[in-house]
Amino acid sequence: MVEYTTKKSKVHILTCLIIISGVVDFLINFMINFILDVFNFNNNIYSIYLLFIFIFIGTYNIFYKLFDEYFWNKKYVLDFLNMYDLNGNWEGHTKTSKYKKDFKVTIKQTWTEIEMNLKTDQSISTLISFSFKKSNEMHDVCYTYYSEVKQNQNEINSHYGTCCLDIGDNDILTGTYFTDEKRKTYGEIYLKRIK
Repeated sequence: MVEYTTKKSKVHILTCLIIISGVVDFLINFMINFILDVFNFNNNIYSIYLLFIFIFIGTYNIFYKLFDEYFWNKKYVLDFLNMYDLNGNWEGHTKTSKYKKDFKVTIKQTWTEIEMNLKTDQSISTLISFSFKKSNEMHDVCYTYYSEVKQNQNEINSHYGTCCLDIGDNDILTGTYFTDEKRKTYGEIYLKRIK
């Protein structure tokens, strides 16, 4: 999986997670200190600070993990961050002036990382970089990839490429792609999410 970028910084979410963790940490420490006082346990200032730090780190990690895996893809969060949830299996094709090639793509995405594996009968492509640019002036998604050719394929070479896509209704991605000097191709790309 690779980390991806969005037009809006992830700092806003991290700041919220830190504030929430701090509030929860304060409440937990308040309850612990209250219990210690009620039962007259001897507690020194250093153990209180140490406990405060450990609880803060623990609560932050829990909230970060929960958000990264379960809450990031809610509609209001996606709209705020100007990004999309692309998880799932996709089918599509590339088309140039010379040929049309079908392929399948599996996308796994969290709030911070994305993995995109594209397979054809001749090659397997893996993601190098990925970004969301949800705006009217440019494509919604741009990514670079490395396509490794399967053995006994003489007509094509392993190569690097770039793809720029627009996200349409009904889980459809359309756009263009181009490859490096080893392949020297460009064309159109179409993807539809199947599940």
